[in-house]
Amino acid sequence: MELLSTVVGLAIGLVFGEFSSWMRHRREWGRRLRELRIEYYAEWAAGMESNLVSYAMQSGRGGSYKVPLCEKRLLLIEQDEVSRQLIQAVHNSIPAAMTSDHHELEMTAHGSPDWDWPPFREAMENLMSHVREKVA
Repeated sequence: MELLSTVVGLAIGLVFGEFSSWMRHRREWGRRLRELRIEYYAEWAAGMESNLVSYAMQSGRGGSYKVPLCEKRLLLIEQDEVSRQLIQAVHNSIPAAMTSDHHELEMTAHGSPDWDWPPFREAMENLMSHVREKVA
């Protein structure tokens, strides 16, 4: 009887130990995933802004950011459909070449050193505020 209670006690201890280890690993992975998400959003947003400036100024000098790679990483770890739609909204806020909006963007960029493109800024702010709410 004493041997049986010892074996049961050991089994219960092992089960609780494994469960505790699994929960700790899960928390650590969740924390690391949040850190990666923040890092990828920051790099992607900086790259998008750099590309917008190059596009608007028609300078041809792209930034050192790997925007497509950052975006692929984001889309791999981002499961929230709203975030995915907001990422697409940022892309949609940049006017297509040779359109009247593109001409306006160029004129704005060349008209002032402190220029900004309101549709892009609004789309980026919507995305970043949504991400902040999720991470907090």
